[in-house]
Amino acid sequence: MPNRIIFSGTVTESPVFSHEIYGEKFYRFFISSERISGVSDVIPVLISEALLGEIKAGERIGVDGGIRTYNKHGKLEINVTAKELFSPLDHDENYVEIDGYLCKKPTYRETPFGREISDILIATNRPYGRSDYIPSIVWGRYARKTSKKAIGTRIFAKGRIQSREYIKKLDNREIEIRVAYELSINMIEDYRESEEQLWMNRLQ
Repeated sequence: MPNRIIFSGTVTESPVFSHEIYGEKFYRFFISSERISGVSDVIPVLISEALLGEIKAGERIGVDGGIRTYNKHGKLEINVTAKELFSPLDHDENYVEIDGYLCKKPTYRETPFGREISDILIATNRPYGRSDYIPSIVWGRYARKTSKKAIGTRIFAKGRIQSREYIKKLDNREIEIRVAYELSINMIEDYRESEEQLWMNRLQ
């Protein structure tokens, strides 16, 4: 089940140790990728020590990987997990393909400027029975179509990952600026098996 991202930009800070799983160490750093509008998305990246090399702040780098989510102390943590690194082109890249299931009823709304939006949550499966739960926003004509889809519908989507700041009101009446990460989807449709997969199924 595809969960792939091609993401490139500028490293904002050197990697720091994050955690260790079965003796494999992982490090975390951030990449800033500029949109056509000039706004930049600053996205956290997890990388295995085996791929780490010497990544430094200010360096331009590209990541081929997937989006992974973890429940950390009751809070959803989202990272791009690097499978390969590459030398990026002159322009920044931010491209995502997701094959997954709607696991929450879509919420449809319109902005004050009349833009249509549906907020959705996509579950993608990975090996060993685990899943990633990815908050997503669907725009335009796809938003209205998506709002009518049932929980459990398998979908295929294309878009980009984005970061945005928001204000969180705390119990002591103080406010805190936090960062949310989500998919911005510009194409979504019900999943359709490829001709190759349909052929393989007929042979089984």
